[in-house]
Amino acid sequence: MRQLLVWGSLVGVLTLAAPAGAGERGWYMGLEGGLEFDGDGSSNETGWAGLVTLGGGITSHINLEAELGYRSTSVDTIFELVDIQQTSLMFNALYEAPLSKEVALVVGLGVGGENVSYDGFVFGADENEIEMAAQIKVGLNIALSDSSDLVANYRYMSTIGDLDVTNSTLTVGISFDL
Repeated sequence: MRQLLVWGSLVGVLTLAAPAGAGERGWYMGLEGGLEFDGDGSSNETGWAGLVTLGGGITSHINLEAELGYRSTSVDTIFELVDIQQTSLMFNALYEAPLSKEVALVVGLGVGGENVSYDGFVFGADENEIEMAAQIKVGLNIALSDSSDLVANYRYMSTIGDLDVTNSTLTVGISFDL
């Protein structure tokens, strides 16, 4: 049932992001990879992250996108090292502010869900929990051509619920028009 809800939500957001009446951007897809830090990034535990985005412009500066992400990191608890895998589906609203003809600052907010899986002891948590999540996204898009950009993004995500999982993600990738 949860999978049906997630897939239904994805179809709904992508329908909203359709380029009917869109500005200059139209449909795009992005692929990113990078580093994952637990919490606010202050610990020494670093993992990795991979993300896929699919979105469209609703004006020349505003985009809506769906983002599917996977993050893997470890946290050193009192009892042992806990491996954490996170799969997220986020829906982002982004504002692109041009800094020059080739470079744009991107700022956005996202909401969605995150499936958090633990391999180790975490007090009061199951091995696998789904939580609501919110994120802030800040990045730069650098034009490589008329239809592709080099992207560099920072995301701060936090679950909204009992687990209170937070993470920081630094990624680099490519975005291209469809």
